[in-house]
Amino acid sequence: IFIPSLEEIVYMLRREAFDDLQRGQGIDDGFLISLLEEFIEYGVAIAGIKLGEGGMILKLAEQQRIKALGFPDTQFAEKVIYQPAFEVIANGTTGAGDSTYAAFLYALANDFDFEAAARFACAAGAWCVEAPDSEAGLPDAKTIHMRIAAGWQNRPPLF
Repeated sequence: IFIPSLEEIVYMLRREAFDDLQRGQGIDDGFLISLLEEFIEYGVAIAGIKLGEGGMILKLAEQQRIKALGFPDTQFAEKVIYQPAFEVIANGTTGAGDSTYAAFLYALANDFDFEAAARFACAAGAWCVEAPDSEAGLPDAKTIHMRIAAGWQNRPPLF
């Protein structure tokens, strides 16, 4: 499972695109999917990119690699999953990416399907940016689920 931030991976693998990103030029889904496919070629089974206020995008490898990780549900094998971020008033971003990744792993360890895991991960990251610092912490999983179920709105999708 490999889910870096957009800035990290673009800096490492596509330096010219990183410079464009820093100048405010957008990156489309085709570019992101090409990066995810490259991760899968390197041997990653669950590839993703944290997109900050854009949410998260994932691509899963073929069924055999997904099953090898212990996930019996392979309906998402070889599929792309995009989860927009949730609407928030941002007060700080410290720890948001780490919270997103940790929540994704938590969700998978608790038998969420991959779409639900991405939604839960984005919700945890969004919750984190509402606090001014990482010290404020996240609530328990039940509280995050309740906020999603209560109709927490997503930001408009990037693509």
